[in-house]
Order: sequence, then C-alpha cells, then structure tokens
Amino acid sequence: MKTISASLLVFLAISAGCFAQQIRIAPVLGPNASTTLKSSYVKDEMKETGDDFEAVNPGLDWVGRYVPSLGFLVGGLADYSLNETLSFQSGVLLHLRQENYTIKIKGTDMYGDRVNAKGGFNYRISYLEIPLWIRYAIGNNGLKLIGGPSFGFALGGKVTAKLQGYGQDVKESTKLAVGKDAFGSSVKPFDFGLNLGVGKEFQIGNNPLELTVFVQPSFSKWNPSSAISPDYWQRHFSTGIRAAYYFTIR
Repeated sequence: MKTISASLLVFLAISAGCFAQQIRIAPVLGPNASTTLKSSYVKDEMKETGDDFEAVNPGLDWVGRYVPSLGFLVGGLADYSLNETLSFQSGVLLHLRQENYTIKIKGTDMYGDRVNAKGGFNYRISYLEIPLWIRYAIGNNGLKLIGGPSFGFALGGKVTAKLQGYGQDVKESTKLAVGKDAFGSSVKPFDFGLNLGVGKEFQIGNNPLELTVFVQPSFSKWNPSSAISPDYWQRHFSTGIRAAYYFTIR
C-alpha cells in the first residue's frame, strides 16, 4: 500500500507539474480538534470498567467520557493550477492527533470519607501526511471547495495516565509502538483518510492567504489489535482550520 501511494503521488505530481498553468507553494499551519470513532465493543469495555469500580467501591460514582483534544497540523503545500477554477494540491503535513478520556470519582466511600478525584488518559499520535487534493473555485468571491485523500505515516505516539485525589497523585507516560504486530504494537504504521474543506482566499500584501475549515475522517483502523479482534476498532476523526499563504513560483 505504501509503494502504491508513493507511486501515485509521484505520478500525479509530475503530471500536474507538466500541465499546470501556474505553480504555487504555501506554508501551512492550523489547529484541530481530534477524537476517535469507536466500535460499540470499545465503548462497552470502558463502561464496564466504571461499573466494576462502583461495584467494589459502594458509595462512589465513576463518570468517564471521551473528550476531543486540541492538536495541530503544520507543513507545506504545492498548488498546481490547471485552469482558473481547478487545481491539484499535494505536499507534506505533520498532523498531531489526540484524544482524552476523562474520569471523575465522587461520593462517600465505605469509611465515610468524602472523595473527589479526577484523572484519565490522553492519547497522542503524530503522522506525516501526504495529501492528494483537488481545489475548486466557486465563482469569483474567493470561495474554494477542497477535498481528497490523505495518506498518513505514523511517526510515534504516547499515552499518558493520571489520577489526582483518592489518596493518589500519579502521572505516567508510555510510548506507543508503531507496527503491525497485533500483540506487540499500539499504532498501525499507515492511516488513510479523506479531507473535505471549504476555504476562503484573502489578499494579504502581494500574496493570497487561504483559510480553510475542514473535516478529516479516517477509513483505516489505527489500533493493530483490530486484526485479531475485528469488533475492537478505533478510527481517527479530526476537524479544524488551516491557513495557507501562497507564493507563485511559476
């Protein structure tokens, strides 16, 4: 799959460069909010964890929920204009995707002591992404529709667990191994997603600045364990804003 993706990228880049009427490059930067789409098995497992805790700790309530987390993307794009309304875009983007699972424990324990504790887990996974996007201009008001696949290569990740209160003050971090081993790896090396956005171009000085609101769901499962447990899967989902400042080079 990686070989096919790389070959497709090279072919499209060469083709676009040959037929482009104009070529522009742009640094790209922007924030995102990311989470994961989960199977019911994953959701039920976390619910059972809370139920088991309450069963052995009468009087205490466990409230756990998944919360989108802020990340970012940064990199560069090349824009190959085929005509006044249509262009092809590719480049390299560093995309940080995160998710939080927050835990709150409240109530009165079996000894009559009030408990107010909080903690949770934070997952951080970084990808080097290669976008293959089509950019289409709507009229002459600067609006653009931008969409296409993004191929991500995992660089690494980390999970951080913490708990404060209930006699604990713990914070531990563990690196997430990248690989295909369902037993020894934590993150698959490859991610395939679809990026869809609506952009608006503004003239800043002699060059245009484009602000784009986008969503990017992944179609691949990022946890290798899904290979042996098909019902246990998670997929990335991001939404955010990216800014691209274009410079004409041809």
